[in-house]
Amino acid sequence: MNFGPEVEHLFAYGTLQLAQVQLDTFGRVLDGEDDSLPGYRREWVEIHDDRVTRVSGMDAHPILRRTDDPRDRVFGRVLALTLEELDA
Repeated sequence: MNFGPEVEHLFAYGTLQLAQVQLDTFGRVLDGEDDSLPGYRREWVEIHDDRVTRVSGMDAHPILRRTDDPRDRVFGRVLALTLEELDA
């Protein structure tokens, strides 16, 4: 994936893949490609921030736990964003 020299890459595995969350956070929908992260599994954490649950539509969000087991794999997307967007 090549989006130019001014672009950072971020692996997203949860709500950051959602267009409405990207729009709320960055003001635009980000370019990206499907990808996966081996050696991790996805677990869930309860969210108590009303704004976050309203934007994502979810009251629990995924987190990653490192397992080092190559059979474990988390699927997501590699998103392209600027340094300024990454700071957001």
